Amino acid sequence: SDHKPLPQPTAAVIKPAVAVLSDEKGGTVNGGDTVSTGWTARELNTVRGESWFVSGSFDGLGGTNKDFTLEPGTYEIEAFAPFYSTAYTQMRLYDKTNSSIAIVGTNNQTVTSNGFINGPVYGVLNITASTEYNLQYRASTAVGTYGLGEDSTFSAAGDKSVYANVKIRKLK
Repeated sequence: SDHKPLPQPTAAVIKPAVAVLSDEKGGTVNGGDTVSTGWTARELNTVRGESWFVSGSFDGLGGTNKDFTLEPGTYEIEAFAPFYSTAYTQMRLYDKTNSSIAIVGTNNQTVTSNGFINGPVYGVLNITASTEYNLQYRASTAVGTYGLGEDSTFSAAGDKSVYANVKIRKLK
């Protein structure tokens, strides 16, 4: 008989696109002052990876951009940023377009005299319209110069200190 088997259904293969937003400064430049007066946006001046789904005024090394916009879709977000001697500290992803909290980060605490944390934010977003966000923090202790992280002290050409990373994985 000339009977051929029917084609089998194949599972959809999802190849996520990934962009990373960072706060990059020179190797001997400290992260900056923390404030202890409510939620404050962190700088995100650099974008790397596949960035076709994210936009913003990314102004590069040492820049002061804080906001970014995501196109409609489903995203997995992981964000980390250092803090130094800030006591009770928390981060969140804030939805500026809708004035709402998109993802709440974990609670963190350092000793106020000499402690370091790298506070994480993790979650999934389902966005139906282009939406602007920023990465915010609040800290119970204001710390000058080093509050947003201490420099790497490396000063060779091309050395950097990185004070925030937001990994954005576009799932669909």
